[in-house]
Amino acid sequence: MGMPGIPLSWVNKYCAAAHLSLIERDSLFDECDFHPRFDDDRDVVSSATWFALHFAQILSAEDELLGLAERPLRRGTIVLLLQLMLGSQNLMRALESAESMLQLMGCPTLKQLYVGDDHAVLLCHAPGDAGSGAGMVEDISLNFIVAVSSWLIGRPLPVHSVTVRDAKHPNVGGLHWGIGAPVQHGAATSVRLPKSVLMAPIVAPKSENCVLDWVCFWLDMVESGWSRSGASADRMTAGTRLGDLSRRAGLSSSTMRRRLQEDGRGFRQSRQDALCDAGLELLRGTDASVDSIALELGYADARNFRRFMKNALGVTPSEVRNGATVSRTAIAASQRERQILLGLASRVNGLMPARGHLSTSALPARANDGGPCFGFMDVAMATAI
Repeated sequence: MGMPGIPLSWVNKYCAAAHLSLIERDSLFDECDFHPRFDDDRDVVSSATWFALHFAQILSAEDELLGLAERPLRRGTIVLLLQLMLGSQNLMRALESAESMLQLMGCPTLKQLYVGDDHAVLLCHAPGDAGSGAGMVEDISLNFIVAVSSWLIGRPLPVHSVTVRDAKHPNVGGLHWGIGAPVQHGAATSVRLPKSVLMAPIVAPKSENCVLDWVCFWLDMVESGWSRSGASADRMTAGTRLGDLSRRAGLSSSTMRRRLQEDGRGFRQSRQDALCDAGLELLRGTDASVDSIALELGYADARNFRRFMKNALGVTPSEVRNGATVSRTAIAASQRERQILLGLASRVNGLMPARGHLSTSALPARANDGGPCFGFMDVAMATAI
């Protein structure tokens, strides 16, 4: 199943705040092939379309934050940032390098990493009132860094929770639209994740098409039923009911049913897709036995899990582990949404840093040499901000 949708009112707020964009809202919707049926919050925007809307506006402006922040983020920064992070040894070094670069640039959105005994907090802060463009910049930036981190390490970043300082964020009390973890309101916009993931090696291949590669990976990840939270309690199982899913998302059962039907699949098909993808992820990415995977996915008898995989995908768990090719037909984003987003991502990938833009040679040598880049503060200090 895909990520939770984004209500139209939030998209309208974003379009109104992005005052440096040269595209009017209706023209932007047309370019991204999004056509509201009701023009209210019964219309929900998918994560893929949300990113397409942002990319389309980036292409029309010199500021990649579209005037949402107090200071601009110059054209080509996204490409430069991805290239820099790709050259890192592990995730922590990649995040340190990004923090170094953004600090040297005087970036309007400061990203900071705080490490505790067993967990870490990644914080994004933009100057300004949380209910204005600043809160939206923080949310977009946080989702960007989580999505990029997932691409860099080749698997969904296991985010435990998301905190936002905008009390009117549409996902408060539910799951984040792009990160898939529970959202709460707090003093700072941040994500909480296990400390151990910071040592994950960078496995994304170096490429000049880094934006396109990242978006392709992100689409595949979102289109799978895998929950980025990494917690089995947030993953669909064979026993998951519509009411369970509705409570996790903070929606009524009728609203959840309607959204799943609008997605073209309904609850049963969505649950099957989620179980297939979770099964594939566990079989390919862990050494857990088939019996334990079956149990984790809600099957008391592993034979039922084997039968399910064979019927749904045409392969058995053993065949998956032996490298069998799996053809998936159920996807969360429509083919049209995917084509539009990938086309826009390709154009963003072609943006070159403006004349005089910061180059990687301007960064301190320690940013990528495997040594510490910044001293980390205690998590308690981060959560108190």
